[in-house]
Amino acid sequence: MHTVFDVCQPRPDVLKGTIQESDFAADLAQVLRGDAPEEYKDPAKFFSNTYPTRGLRNLLLNVALRLSNSPEQIGSIFRLDTQYGGGKTHALIALTHAVQGMKGVANAPEFVEIGKLPKESVRIAAYDGENADPANGRKMSAKVRAYTPWGELAFGLGGEAGYRLVEKGDQSGIAPGAETLRELLGDKPCLILLDELSVYLRKLSGQATTTAAGQLTAFLTSLIKAVESSPKAALVYTLALGKDGRATDAYSQETQSIASFMAEAGSVSARKATLLDPTEEDETVKVLCCRLFSSIDADKAKAVVADYKRIWDAQKDLLPKPAAHDRRFEEFESGYPLHPELIATLTNKISTLGNFQRVRGMLRLLARTVAHLWKQRPADAHAIHLHHLDLAHEPIRQEIVTRLGQNQLVPAIKAEVAAHAGEQPALAQDLDAQHYAGLPPYGSYVARCVLFHTLAFNDALRGLTTEELRYSIISRPPISASLKMPASALSPIPRISMTGPTFRCVSWPRPTSRR
Repeated sequence: MHTVFDVCQPRPDVLKGTIQESDFAADLAQVLRGDAPEEYKDPAKFFSNTYPTRGLRNLLLNVALRLSNSPEQIGSIFRLDTQYGGGKTHALIALTHAVQGMKGVANAPEFVEIGKLPKESVRIAAYDGENADPANGRKMSAKVRAYTPWGELAFGLGGEAGYRLVEKGDQSGIAPGAETLRELLGDKPCLILLDELSVYLRKLSGQATTTAAGQLTAFLTSLIKAVESSPKAALVYTLALGKDGRATDAYSQETQSIASFMAEAGSVSARKATLLDPTEEDETVKVLCCRLFSSIDADKAKAVVADYKRIWDAQKDLLPKPAAHDRRFEEFESGYPLHPELIATLTNKISTLGNFQRVRGMLRLLARTVAHLWKQRPADAHAIHLHHLDLAHEPIRQEIVTRLGQNQLVPAIKAEVAAHAGEQPALAQDLDAQHYAGLPPYGSYVARCVLFHTLAFNDALRGLTTEELRYSIISRPPISASLKMPASALSPIPRISMTGPTFRCVSWPRPTSRR
């Protein structure tokens, strides 16, 4: 079997481990100012690192049709609806580059038909709640400091002259009417982007919240009316909502309020926003692979996945029973080198933690893993499995302990999974040294899998069965088809998970020989 090192080439910044925190957190304001990192500021680099998802292609096309006042347009108001860290801001940056012509982007046709893009220059006005400063105001120029979304948008559309139209309302916190906003929009193409309004609402919490919230609703109502009646204007806003329409991130209460405000504003205008998800779940793995790897040999990848399928078929009695329609093979082929069980664990378990940011969180964790894996180059790495998230590697350890706030697991990690260098080895490391010398570190593989399956919001999702554990780890056929595991090793045990400072129900057979 080929290893991942034969099949895949990581992107240089991933391989060197030089991805910065700013590379994981897109900042729309920086892009518009022109001082963002090159990966976001340069359209060619940005789109080379971006996978053309269905939602993103739909967004670019439909906004372009609206800005061109095309008869094919489907609406003027668009809502990017996805979980926290699911690519909303990334999509707004893509939209910004697209409506400016995508100059120098070699793969532009993958994202949008160039002939559909606006022929006229497009004014772009954006409001980013993360950068807002409602108490002190945000400096827009030497003469202008804006305090509200309407103040910032007015400046973005018309500079200082545009801001003067709403200056009194900006300083008093009173929302402008639709006529004033329509005057700002004019008859030329203009794009309004609203990102992280929930963060802005949180920042207002120290003020007269009821009044501020009421003015925000009034502003959104006026803005929707103004955009709808301006033939070449489009409004795109973001909401971090889950599949059930509920917010689960750190700003969940404010997000639900924004959703209610927009629903109320839409009902007043009798116009519903067009909903788009820039990264649907079945495309997440493609987005990750696109950002992590500069090239993947498709023929070799297919051969490796076919080898895995033969292993799964041969060992089917020891692995979980597949669903009626087994899609593991297709999912693996589509997302190679990321093992489907790795993606399922990140998506269905770890993503239930309130502070895990879906695509962004996965990318951060996997980038650290790829950099470490390519340095270690284990001979059994035919794909990237859950057990390759090595908790002995400090950057990966800190992603779990610090960023995900799992400090309560530190004693268990040190005692059972991976101790720091110079400390007494953890149980898994001791097993590797005593019983698996010369073999892959199976003790550590098991311990890592158990820990990551423990990282879920509710008890029902925590842990895994022995069959699921084998499926997670298996990556090569038995040395001989005649070798059989002893019956004692195959007996079922309860779900394995971590609780408190130790593992619960952890057991694995001690091998009687190197074989």
